[in-house]
Amino acid sequence: MPLNLPNLITVSRIALVPWLIWLLLHGSLELALLVLAVAATTDWLDGCIARRWHQQTALGQLLDPLADKLLIGTTMVCLTLLQLVPVGVTGLVVGRDILLLIGAASLRWRSMLQSLPPSRLGKLTTVVQLGFIAGVLLQRAAGGDQTPWGWLLWLMVGFTGLSASHYLYIGLRHWGMVARSSSSDDAPLHPHFKSRQGEIR
Repeated sequence: MPLNLPNLITVSRIALVPWLIWLLLHGSLELALLVLAVAATTDWLDGCIARRWHQQTALGQLLDPLADKLLIGTTMVCLTLLQLVPVGVTGLVVGRDILLLIGAASLRWRSMLQSLPPSRLGKLTTVVQLGFIAGVLLQRAAGGDQTPWGWLLWLMVGFTGLSASHYLYIGLRHWGMVARSSSSDDAPLHPHFKSRQGEIR
């Protein structure tokens, strides 16, 4: 059953994105912060349930990172439109996600991969990005004139750039392995990837 409970929770997170956009653009920062907290909770909950009751599916492996990218990317764009986050910072976050989606699709097509699960660094980057967004909303909702440009901004930028470099490294490494072994059925995979046969190597 691809639409099991974890996947339904993930779909609910995607459904929260339009509401979050509407709240941000209409200045309801307190409610937007509440919706963001609910969305972040569902991100933890769907993975916890899937692991605990062994309900991982290929659909879930596709929907979960897509939901995170939609949530974070659209929120960052809204914050830039509200002049709360610089264009360059949002460009870094959104550009990383676009490159990851293109790279994942290319690797899936080229090497017959079933899934590309997020790395620990990627998951930590998502947490840091959500923390930065929450920090911006908290400060503005409290009436502060300054957004947290200090350590929180640079922490988020650092993790975003580092995780992008990490994904690029493992992607290029795997692409090279497949290119060198294209004539063999036993082409080696990076441990990060799962083959279509469902085994982790």
